[in-house]
Amino acid sequence: MKNDIDSILDALFSGGKLNVGSGTKSRAAKDAEDFLNSIEKTNANMQSSLNRQTSDLDKLTSDAQRSMDEMRRLLDAEKVPYVINHRLVRGLDYYTRTTFEIVSDQIGAQGTVAGGGG
Repeated sequence: MKNDIDSILDALFSGGKLNVGSGTKSRAAKDAEDFLNSIEKTNANMQSSLNRQTSDLDKLTSDAQRSMDEMRRLLDAEKVPYVINHRLVRGLDYYTRTTFEIVSDQIGAQGTVAGGGG
């Protein structure tokens, strides 16, 4: 990470793009490194917190539970493999029940083929 920061700052401060002294460049490098370390720590803390959370499936209304059960029954009947991901969030302003994503590992980093909900 330090090498990346140094490369970015060298590109920024070289060639007259920014005319600053070496002290300013050193402070900028330290601030950038502190900032990136903070992001990494925050991300690790958030991931740890998410991993401790339990599924919200036990908090479904009876109507939502019936909808979820029917969706699972249909998928199972057709032998469609699925994974329940209680962290999936889509369209909170208009989806009121089950949401889904169809993903593929054959199309690159953006693996979502389709998504939606009810």
